[in-house]
Amino acid sequence: MSGYTRCYSNIRKRLLAECYRRKCEKLCLQFQEVLLAGIDRLPPKKIYREFKKMLLALGRPKWEELDRDCLVIVLQKAGLKSLVSSAPYVCKTWHEASLDPKCWEDLAFPEHIDLMMERLAGISRTAFMRAIVDHSGGHATSIMLSNDFSIEALEYVGNQCPALKSLALHHPMAHQKAVVISNQISKWGNLETATLMRGCHMKKIVPQISLHCKNFTDLRAPQSYIGEDEASLIVTHLPKIKHLSLKGSTIDRETLVMIILGCKELASSDARDCTGFKADEAGILRLASHIPASKCEGSRDFKNYRHRLVNGVPQQELEEGHIDIEWDCLFHNFG
Repeated sequence: MSGYTRCYSNIRKRLLAECYRRKCEKLCLQFQEVLLAGIDRLPPKKIYREFKKMLLALGRPKWEELDRDCLVIVLQKAGLKSLVSSAPYVCKTWHEASLDPKCWEDLAFPEHIDLMMERLAGISRTAFMRAIVDHSGGHATSIMLSNDFSIEALEYVGNQCPALKSLALHHPMAHQKAVVISNQISKWGNLETATLMRGCHMKKIVPQISLHCKNFTDLRAPQSYIGEDEASLIVTHLPKIKHLSLKGSTIDRETLVMIILGCKELASSDARDCTGFKADEAGILRLASHIPASKCEGSRDFKNYRHRLVNGVPQQELEEGHIDIEWDCLFHNFG
């Protein structure tokens, strides 16, 4: 084969691959829209019919013509709940595709696991979680954990998910379980991102991340109370992080300044809708000017906030019983 012919062949392959990729992406987006409309609650035969409509719209009139790789991408985007409750039961082709470990790379468990176990009977939560982790074949790169996980299940995750890059914790999380999670971080050396809802056990987890996760770049602690201790924790253990999100948190001006000055390599920071400082305060805007993507829109100081805050939570919501909090965190400044 001449050099010209080989070059032409390579270009043609690349063009075909790009067309195929775009078709897969379009298919995934359409399937996601149907899932969001509630298709994952429909019987498998109806799911099959809806999906076949999309195939026809994309110029693929025959079900058999859908490449397995394309179907795997679609199931990846479908989400964990659909993989558990509906997709594998549509037909043999879907079942076989759902066994691919790539479909199970993102293990976003909901806050309440029972919502995913509606079609399953006679199986414990721990056995259910272990089965899902086993499907990933050690390739899971993202996981969201909740208080529904038993200690045994948390330890199993630590041993069976060595490739994790993203960790997220629902709030609240029991103290003993948070200790187990912090002990598992030593096994997740590739971890890059952590989301700690309402600062979930930040004091236990952040030091472990600093010690064991050298590629860590992104900390997210939305709706948290960020006091001097929490800011010092971030600055001391994660001074080189690139991305920090504290959206919707309670943090005063001095504490925010401490973080801005201590984390000098930030490429993005998100302090939108926070309470404790003014979004348009000149001093903060000047100090954060070196951060390429810095956001603080919608933030306001305490004087303009009509609810007294307890650990970053409006007192009114606490009185109405809308929010659970860790009461030991309320008194960390007093003892």
